[in-house]
Amino acid sequence: ILGIDDEVNQMANKNAVKPEVVEMPFSVEADIGLGDSKRFMELFELSIRPMDIQKVGVGVNSGNLTIKVEAKTYFMPEKKLNITDEVVR
Repeated sequence: ILGIDDEVNQMANKNAVKPEVVEMPFSVEADIGLGDSKRFMELFELSIRPMDIQKVGVGVNSGNLTIKVEAKTYFMPEKKLNITDEVVR
């Protein structure tokens, strides 16, 4: 799995009162047997993480399939609440 760590955007968003969604592009490449190709793609479908699959490439290498998936997922930092202590009489 390859990805781009966008730490600058993530840190800027971390302390924001209204955090914004940060796109996190990644790619996955696997050499798998022919029978495992369906299960491999099902793993993306069953993920609880929202993903925008942009490109799927399939090739053959020594009797196995080489599958490359390029996609984006999204990260949203927790929202900070400004809570203060106040004595009410």
